[in-house]
Amino acid sequence: MASRSIQGRMMGFVNDLFDEKSESTFDELLTKWKVSKSEFGYWLKDKRFLKEIKRRIYWASKRGEIFVARYILTAAVKLVYLTDSKRSETARRACLDILNFSRPGRGPGRPPGRPKNPEVPSAAVSELTDQEASTILESLAKVKSSG
Repeated sequence: MASRSIQGRMMGFVNDLFDEKSESTFDELLTKWKVSKSEFGYWLKDKRFLKEIKRRIYWASKRGEIFVARYILTAAVKLVYLTDSKRSETARRACLDILNFSRPGRGPGRPPGRPKNPEVPSAAVSELTDQEASTILESLAKVKSSG
């Protein structure tokens, strides 16, 4: 009966590859585990190996998202604080970042563009271009400085 998960050198290599404390390069790991590049090529054809790699990538990605999520509130508070900066460019950029962050589907790590699900109606701010948002911010700054 065939094993359902990888073992031996394969598992050791994968463990070291995803070890957060390891400073080894990919080539150093190949040497450490006595894996030739051609053997590694065979490993890449092994469904069990690929499944384990994908599983590790998934969990590393989730851990990263959780780590970043822990600091979203701190980052938002700092951005709000920066909107009152004496340097107008700093304040303008902080305001733009807040507007961009508040757009549906435009949270941390999400590239500019349409929201994740374009079929869901979005708030009016999500329809603003960066130029329109910048114009609004300039107008608000003029009102603030004259008031």
